[in-house]
Amino acid sequence: RSATTTGAKFMSAQKPKGQMSLKGFFTPGSSTKAPSASRTPPVPNADDPALVPKSVHKAQAKRPAAVEASGSGGKRQAVSTPGSESDAMSDVRTTPAVRRSCASACQGVDSDTPSTGTSSHAAVAAAISRASAPASSVEGSRELSFGFLKDKRDAHGLRPGDDGFDPTTLLVKLENKEKFTPAQEQYWKIKVKHNDVVIFFKVGKFYELFEEDALLGHRELDLAFMGKEAPHVGFPEAVVGKYAEKLISLGYKVGVVEQMETPKELEARNAQAKPGQKKEKCVARELCSVLTKGTALNPDEQANYLLSVSEDVSRGIIGVCFVDCATGHFSVGQCDEEGGNQRLRTLLTQLRPSEVIVDGQHVSREACNLLRRSVPANLFNLLPEPTFGDEHRARDILLEANYFEGGEHTWPKPVRAAAALEPPVAFRAFGGCVLYLRRLLLDQQLLPLGHVSLWVPSDGD
Repeated sequence: RSATTTGAKFMSAQKPKGQMSLKGFFTPGSSTKAPSASRTPPVPNADDPALVPKSVHKAQAKRPAAVEASGSGGKRQAVSTPGSESDAMSDVRTTPAVRRSCASACQGVDSDTPSTGTSSHAAVAAAISRASAPASSVEGSRELSFGFLKDKRDAHGLRPGDDGFDPTTLLVKLENKEKFTPAQEQYWKIKVKHNDVVIFFKVGKFYELFEEDALLGHRELDLAFMGKEAPHVGFPEAVVGKYAEKLISLGYKVGVVEQMETPKELEARNAQAKPGQKKEKCVARELCSVLTKGTALNPDEQANYLLSVSEDVSRGIIGVCFVDCATGHFSVGQCDEEGGNQRLRTLLTQLRPSEVIVDGQHVSREACNLLRRSVPANLFNLLPEPTFGDEHRARDILLEANYFEGGEHTWPKPVRAAAALEPPVAFRAFGGCVLYLRRLLLDQQLLPLGHVSLWVPSDGD
């Protein structure tokens, strides 16, 4: 693939069609037509021979059979042979990064371009030197492109550590001389409301990651950087399931952005534009799915719970809502004023939730600490009131979205009962859960089922 940077003009491709599985995690659409001839694949994963160019196999075939199994630990060491690439590799562990760099060097040596006087031995040695550098120095050479990423703030201008900071949003504000390409505008419009989500951005027959997401992809997925400046990685659409599953298992949220039209459909749409109306320069894209460990289907078919918690701190009343997204079954209820934290502790032991969302505006320190210790850090979501909502926002959302096809009288009985409680802490937790599922594009799939039951707290006796 020709080197590209975030500032490059992204190519257009095909409308997603068909389905592909992710061992139960999600099924995003995939394109079935051939990619644009002007696009070549990103640097392949050297661990997968099917993705390595033939020229690399050719270069590897030229190497002498100089690799032997060592007698300790099953590691493999290269035996030095004069005048071969093995001289340079004799003392270096062949990690994927080393193999990928060596493959790239060998590919350049085997090309038809005139020689520049650099021997294959020197090229491979230089590649090993770069690939063997500490991760910090490799990532340190990739600086974030935009000022708003170097001084991050949420949509309300708050910095991390400020009271009420919302990690799910991002303030995108360009500085002097900074500008977006049309595709970058699409990307950052999504990131504004999904800053806590790793975005797989469809470009032709590939998914690409940019800036902070690219650094994460390089670190966690061993994806090679593309270009020489801004962080930018990518991979073929055929392996999107594998990479999404890996990040989800590590506790990250993954969002898949698909192309919603072909270049020909874009051309037809622009042809119908009214005089004076601005024409679009790239195909339409949309965020089609967002998955987290708390909402993904569990491969072993065990229940997988997302837990939402709010609290009336002054009275010690804790309200909860938890949902198993595989079945769409919700449970909602609240503890009385005595022993609320003990009952919450019992619930956490019984449920073993995969992900927790917490009303950051209404939670005691003790309850917050209990919840924080119940899941990995990436899966503990302490949300400010604008994102979690309150009982009034919950009521408005249920009526506006019309999940149950009617007014309040059509709501499931446990939801109506929760809304009638005073204080309505359980209803607030239910509303926070609904808003979170709405961000993940799952609310319309789960809530219309109407599977809601009343949670009755217990002491675990």
